[in-house]
Amino acid sequence: MGDSSFPDIRIGDVERADAQRLLNEHLTAGRLTPEEYGDRATQAAGARTQGDLLRLFTDLPAPHPAFGTPRPADAYTPPPPPVAYEPRIEHPPAKRGPSTWMVAAITVPIIVLGVVVTILGTFGSTSFLIGLVVVGVVLLLLFGGG
Repeated sequence: MGDSSFPDIRIGDVERADAQRLLNEHLTAGRLTPEEYGDRATQAAGARTQGDLLRLFTDLPAPHPAFGTPRPADAYTPPPPPVAYEPRIEHPPAKRGPSTWMVAAITVPIIVLGVVVTILGTFGSTSFLIGLVVVGVVLLLLFGGG
């Protein structure tokens, strides 16, 4: 019936609430009438010592209040093991050159201009066309990686 060797040890709210819960179990099992339960629950609420609570259970079978024994919820549960820390590596955004359409917008007019000038013979030599094509190809190679 619990530890009755220390009936004068004072109790707290946790023990009073536990006794009321146990009395409710006896009420549910039909061992107490609602009136008996009400009287005993009131006495449990006003109990000051372990002996005050134990007297409420002298004519009842187990369960009885158990003083000094941890309830399962009070049992020590070790904390979870630490999680290995893996730093998050932030990669800088990829450096991008000019987009393909920008390179085309610059290169294509230069090539077209060279072709037109050569066909019309304005400058009188094909070396001008070759120069413009070379410049266009160089621009494509430099900026065409996007």
